[in-house]
Amino acid sequence: MTLSASSNVTTGSIGSPGTAAVKVVTVPHGTSLAGSATLSFNDGDGIDEDIPVTITGQNSNSSSSPDGVVIKDALSNKATINAKYIIGAGTFNADEISITQRNNTGDVTISVTLNPVSPVLSMGSRTTGVAAVLGIKDKDKFTVTNVATSNGSIIVRISDDTGLGNTDVTVSGIATTDTKAQIATKIANALTANSAIGTKYTVTASGDDVELEKQLPGANSVTVGLQN
Repeated sequence: MTLSASSNVTTGSIGSPGTAAVKVVTVPHGTSLAGSATLSFNDGDGIDEDIPVTITGQNSNSSSSPDGVVIKDALSNKATINAKYIIGAGTFNADEISITQRNNTGDVTISVTLNPVSPVLSMGSRTTGVAAVLGIKDKDKFTVTNVATSNGSIIVRISDDTGLGNTDVTVSGIATTDTKAQIATKIANALTANSAIGTKYTVTASGDDVELEKQLPGANSVTVGLQN
């Protein structure tokens, strides 16, 4: 029997974690009219909330002032906002409420306003968001190109260019009556049972092919051959 050289099915790549967007709401200094108001939050990415609040009219240029606490608590207690953002106080400056992405999905433009407009809130950006990129698992394959001409065992040697040295795996129970697909299945099972290969690759048979997919993202090149 014979095996083809390995070929690449999917080229792997290492992903990147991205960067969480961080926006800030500035609570102004001074007094303002007390009473009922609506705190509006919009991130242009699926969240558009109007939250009833009661403004005290007491602002001391601080996110921990009475109105700063009202605004922070209103944002953090809203389930839709809290599920997507971490709301903090005084992270950068005393008068700022920070809004930090929980997942790095890319930059957002957030608007936080009060209606009636008292106190007037201003928005700023501390960190521009960068979307995370998922890694891709490399996949290689080789093909059983001819059936066996005798009963017995074969030795398949596998190596790669990312740390797996020459690894010889004995595949028992090969018969002249086996189809190429049956031989591929026996090879895949034997490779999976090998600890060095099975912990690094998911090995499957697909028709006459044996496929080796890395269990972690990243590029890779597999070399395969028969030793007898």
